[in-house]
Amino acid sequence: MGVLAQTCDPSKDPTLRMEVLALIESLVSGQVGGAKGPRDASAESVSSIATAFQKQVSRHSTSPDLIRRTMFLIVSCDGDLQGEVVLMRILVPNLVWKVGRVEGTIRKLSVACLISVLKHGAVSTDQLVRCLGDVVPALTSTMSDDYDTPMRHLSCVAMQRLLELVKGRVGDSFASDLYPEVCMFCLPHVTDHWKLTVNLYVVQLLKRLDDSSDDVRKAIAPCLGAFFRVADKSSYGTTLREYTLDMLLVHLDDQDVTIQNAIFEVLNVMMDSLDDTFLDLMAKKAAAARAQHRSPKYCDKLLATVESKQGHVEGAD
Repeated sequence: MGVLAQTCDPSKDPTLRMEVLALIESLVSGQVGGAKGPRDASAESVSSIATAFQKQVSRHSTSPDLIRRTMFLIVSCDGDLQGEVVLMRILVPNLVWKVGRVEGTIRKLSVACLISVLKHGAVSTDQLVRCLGDVVPALTSTMSDDYDTPMRHLSCVAMQRLLELVKGRVGDSFASDLYPEVCMFCLPHVTDHWKLTVNLYVVQLLKRLDDSSDDVRKAIAPCLGAFFRVADKSSYGTTLREYTLDMLLVHLDDQDVTIQNAIFEVLNVMMDSLDDTFLDLMAKKAAAARAQHRSPKYCDKLLATVESKQGHVEGAD
């Protein structure tokens, strides 16, 4: 794994980095050597993977024996793909912006590789939680790439998957896990560091609702839903709730019914995940938005949901 990490160092040849990233993505997803994923690797699949790797990097004079031993370590270390090495030494460094089209392609390939790594269990939840402070800022930056729509779309998909995997594992350290450098440099009198950084994070997600691409706008909706499931309800402060709700209610009146439905689902997730105070806020905001929307349909559905949930709570008492 160390050889692959060195090969993917941003200072190395861009073409070689692209080939290695593509190979890792294929390995993880089981598209090379007949393996069904990183935890299903026979001796034959190791041989096939090593052969493929050797063909791709032979012009760089890499030792065939070293290639074979490296690929064996990747797929056979007790079923562990050495997830932290993959995240911290291979993917995160290549998610950082660099000038040039080739570097842009490498960033996009790194996001695609991250999706496969998360989807196929090549990184454990514990490993992912430990790396959040580096992965999330890097992925947020690719989500904001103004010149590459597919990259923004892939980044939304990756972020959703990441949030789903760390659900219930971040606790009160949610903010420091997301942006440790922000917490470190907060002014001494700012006591709610975690609320501040969570606010900064959700603003980055909400920006994608105004994306020029409908595909990105549709992809960010389930990502927002995953965000409001990931931590305890106390992690979401009043300012964040109000700001998010105001933004979502604006887009609930979108001309695209698909986006309307997606936003409605996010609002339902928020009602399920947050406390009764949010239900009161939802009732107030939805009633006000009802008169401003082209159709009251979705606001009426929200109000009916609030009434049903509040009635259920009162009945339970």
